[in-house]
Amino acid sequence: MTELLGFGWEDVERISSDSESPDWIKEKRNTAWEAYENLPMPTQRDEMWKYTDLSTLNIKNVKTLEKSKYSAVEKFESFPDEAIKLLSDEAIHIEENGGMCKPGLLIQHDSQVTFTDVDEELTEKGVIFCSMADAVRNHPELVQKHFMEKVVPVGEGKFSSLNAALWNGGIFLYVPKGIEIKMPFKSYILMTDGGEALFHHSLIVLEAGAHVTYIEQCRSDDYSTDSLNSSVAEVVVKDGASLNYMTFQNWGNNVVDISTRKAVVERDASMNWMVGTLGGKVTRSSFETRLIGQGASTNTRGFFLASDKQHHDFWGLLSHEAPNTTADLLYKGVLKGKSRSVFRGLIKISEEAQQTDSYLTNNNILLSDDARADSVPTLEINANDVKASHGATVGNLDKDEIFYLMSRGLTKSAAEKLIINGFFAPVLKAIDSEILREHIYQFIDKKLGA
Repeated sequence: MTELLGFGWEDVERISSDSESPDWIKEKRNTAWEAYENLPMPTQRDEMWKYTDLSTLNIKNVKTLEKSKYSAVEKFESFPDEAIKLLSDEAIHIEENGGMCKPGLLIQHDSQVTFTDVDEELTEKGVIFCSMADAVRNHPELVQKHFMEKVVPVGEGKFSSLNAALWNGGIFLYVPKGIEIKMPFKSYILMTDGGEALFHHSLIVLEAGAHVTYIEQCRSDDYSTDSLNSSVAEVVVKDGASLNYMTFQNWGNNVVDISTRKAVVERDASMNWMVGTLGGKVTRSSFETRLIGQGASTNTRGFFLASDKQHHDFWGLLSHEAPNTTADLLYKGVLKGKSRSVFRGLIKISEEAQQTDSYLTNNNILLSDDARADSVPTLEINANDVKASHGATVGNLDKDEIFYLMSRGLTKSAAEKLIINGFFAPVLKAIDSEILREHIYQFIDKKLGA
């Protein structure tokens, strides 16, 4: 099945020669490609891919891009119409604020960042928010010790190795010690044509006592040809720091999305994830948190809405590797049509992680007889002084609730939407931005239809 992906060594050579990357990045690409070639393509015989059949995907002919067809712009009003359309209401908001979205805004068209706007006062304090390509050239002393090293090392997996060899976008966010930034950094990743392969790779490093929020949104239109988005995000949260990482994708109907996100959290630090999935043909979303310092914590919230024949496969790991660590994961999904979801979650507690407190929950609602949700929560406990539990539910909408709301004058469709919005509410309330939360509800209502 290696012929499933139509990439070759010549793609690595082209990217290495075309880019202005330092030698150590080129060596990383070469090592990653060797790992990719040597690792087998996942099949349903592999436990981690048991519910997802990659052999049915038609992504052999997608092309990786070293450079976007769009040039970098300094003013938001210079954006092409395709980008404005994908940004929708956010574009109006940005325009009204003169193109500035404090503390920082990056927009990636296809394979490269074409718009960057960062608060100069934060830059003077040592905060860095730039494209990954700029980071490896201009800040190697900060990037090299983390990039594809301990968080997502080269050779760890087939698709993460492919990303490491061909990465062509992504962001770098660095926050120095003790700096607290209340407003969120934002990035948009836009796919503007079919048949593309995007490989964005991001790195976020928070020094001790830093606090920040990062919001990432991925979008494309519906295209007639299949496309691939393969992304990796590496996060390092040092002692006493706190990161809120929110990522939302609304890819078009022919996009295959394979994403890996991992965080390493040190002593008394916190890592909070928010993962939203609305689009795509096939999604494989992996998010892992390693709590390696005493007192570290993580809070993960996720939601998805699948329709037609969409297939969503989620993998979540809460790895407790130090004493007094806490974790709480809540994932909610709604399925309609012939869609299918898979949720696999694991709480892993090492021998050293005494007095751990960890919870994992997955809830699903089926809106049709042909939809299906598989939920496999798991515990692996090697300590004897812990609290750990998991749970999962799969069911239909409550007919009595629908009848009650209809008796109060709502149509059946409006009643169902109201119940579904209430179902998602415990997850979406974690979004601090009222504007963003409203956008998400609008996307959900639109997808639910009349």
